[in-house]
Amino acid sequence: MVAMILTSILLLGFFGWGVYTLNRRLRYRDEFSLTTELITLSAVLIFYVLEIDQLRDILRGSLLLQMFGAVTLFVSGIALYGHMIISFGTRLLVETVSQGEDFAPDQPRFGPAETLERQHDYAGALQQYLVLARIFPSHAAVSLRVAQCHIRLEHPTDSVPWFQRALRFSQDQQERVLVLNQFCEALEAKLDDRQTARHVILAHLEQYPNCPSAASLHRRVERLSAEKETLPDRLELTRLDEAPLEVASDEGGAAPHRLIHEAISLEAAGTPLGLLEDDEPDEAGESGNKPSSLALEAIETPFSAPEEDEDSRRNGNPSIGLDAL
Repeated sequence: MVAMILTSILLLGFFGWGVYTLNRRLRYRDEFSLTTELITLSAVLIFYVLEIDQLRDILRGSLLLQMFGAVTLFVSGIALYGHMIISFGTRLLVETVSQGEDFAPDQPRFGPAETLERQHDYAGALQQYLVLARIFPSHAAVSLRVAQCHIRLEHPTDSVPWFQRALRFSQDQQERVLVLNQFCEALEAKLDDRQTARHVILAHLEQYPNCPSAASLHRRVERLSAEKETLPDRLELTRLDEAPLEVASDEGGAAPHRLIHEAISLEAAGTPLGLLEDDEPDEAGESGNKPSSLALEAIETPFSAPEEDEDSRRNGNPSIGLDAL
């Protein structure tokens, strides 16, 4: 009698809990935890052992009824708990085979964005990474990938704050050096800002003087410093290339073209050239601001007006003189 009461209670629990879990799964799309599914399936297995043993005692004289009762319990279990068996088996298999940080709830999943990058849809990948950046604002890898997408989209200026953010939230030296190298490469190659790249490296070396990449970073700083020092020399060479050259006079000498430009500028300013010939040096003997007679000869000789032919005089065309220059 006690065995039958216990069997009846177990049977009610078996069907009641099975209907409840099936209703939650099919109607509300609820997902039970692995622990709940494991406990439920373990309880069902124990129920089968106890129930079949009770069926043998109750139906001892009929083997056919025992087999029919066992099959009925088995079919009922599949109908009520089959979804849980499949769910538990697949989840356990996936988490066993694919262990790693990608399935951790506090780690971003880059799968969709990486798929778009493989399809060269960098604008779409950028949108995916920006969504992840809102969910994981202090994750260095997300900020770095946003910066890389900006570089691929030819938006180097927009990548700078994301590189800085990635540097700020880097967790270890290796990750920080990786971000630092890509940041400096973008500053040099895309923005042509070597001075900022040099300051970024120096700030890193000041904070981490004994990092494993300190030697290579020091060499990079020396290269950037050398380029910074040679920059004025290149500018000076450009100015020298733009300087006026000397022209040869008819007398075979080289008249300085600088004096020609000086005399032309004085005449354009309204200073008569004839007065410059007769002017005497001032009391201090400083006449460096006045062109010498050599300048006037250089002006008159190479740029003297050609002789007017009869056609020019007949048509009244003026001759080409210094004013035409």
